[in-house]
Amino acid sequence: MSSTSKRVNAPEGIEVRQLKDGEFEPFFRAVDFGFGNDTPQSRIDQERRIFEDDRAFVALDGDQIVGTTAAESVPMTVPGGAAVPTAGIAYVGVKPTHRRRGILRAMMDRQLGESRERGDVLAALWPSETPIYGRFGFGMAVPMEHWSIPRSHAEFREAVDFPGRLTIMNPADALPHLQHAYEAARLVWPGMLSRGTDWWGFLLADPEHERHGATPKIHTVYRDGDACEGYVTYRINPKDGPSLEIEELVWATAAAHRALWNYCLSVDLMETIRYWNLPPDDPLPWMLHDSRRLRREPTDGVWIKLMDVRAALAARTYSAEGRIVIRVHDEVSWWNDESYELEAGSDGASCAATNKTPDIELSAADLAAAYLGGVSFTNLLAARRVDETTSGALERADRMFIGERMPWCPEEF
Repeated sequence: MSSTSKRVNAPEGIEVRQLKDGEFEPFFRAVDFGFGNDTPQSRIDQERRIFEDDRAFVALDGDQIVGTTAAESVPMTVPGGAAVPTAGIAYVGVKPTHRRRGILRAMMDRQLGESRERGDVLAALWPSETPIYGRFGFGMAVPMEHWSIPRSHAEFREAVDFPGRLTIMNPADALPHLQHAYEAARLVWPGMLSRGTDWWGFLLADPEHERHGATPKIHTVYRDGDACEGYVTYRINPKDGPSLEIEELVWATAAAHRALWNYCLSVDLMETIRYWNLPPDDPLPWMLHDSRRLRREPTDGVWIKLMDVRAALAARTYSAEGRIVIRVHDEVSWWNDESYELEAGSDGASCAATNKTPDIELSAADLAAAYLGGVSFTNLLAARRVDETTSGALERADRMFIGERMPWCPEEF
């Protein structure tokens, strides 16, 4: 492993530096220009709720912002329930006039270096294009699916019963119930993010520019006694059928899951029910009378990077006890380019750098993909993305890393 940082320099004529006071609005206008979007004042006001100025960087050509990137502090749940420090990378873009010149690489070098200095164990992002971030050590760790079903074919295979009750609430009344159910789910669901007061305010603000002709958000909570066990937040889009567009459906119990889906599939006058982000192992298909009518579009969700391999491997629990030596190749984050001995069990794990002969070898990006249990090591072997140097090591790693459920992140950041 190199003993010094391999700093990536910006191309000639370009300065990469931290965002300064007074640059917040032009920063967001540059972000939206890169994605072909308008920037209404309501968007600037909305983003200010969660924006961390000291974690934002710009690339400048003279006094013109030609590149942007920033991070948000979003602790992520890993198997076992720990919320580890995570940099949520967002707002990444380079103007079309300045692409293919190394500006993105220079900005990411600054962004990831800042995250390492802060002590972030993970970095995570929603990529606009999948080929971009593997070269920076990110792996596709949280798969997801887009779902839609015609209401006329949304019958359950058997009558749905549940002991609790459903209530539609305004945002202020719903907030404590949403927080309670979300936290209960987050503790057992790898990939979910801890939400502070600012994040809840951001999610419930519901400015006009986010509606795109649909209704304001509707919040329906499921309670059994006084405890909220789940909720659904959705809009009605009158221009499309109409359709019920789910923004977030979170459940902490099987009863809440049944009740909330039964509710969504039963709202009168809807032609279609859609949800943009479901985990692939959601049980709904097994509950439907005609599951073929459920249209499922698999895609990638959150990509993560292990900013500190040793700390990340020690932070989670494992489904089986075992010891394995993993050789991690990381050309970008030079401090991770090591062999690690992992000793793990259901109660925790220890991990340390080692000179022992590795059992498996893989890139930092592929270890990140497997870290939350979203893909098996044997699957990576079939794709020729991992080498097994000790017979049986990959099967042992699969038994250790796989979890009870697929990872899921219900929100974009």
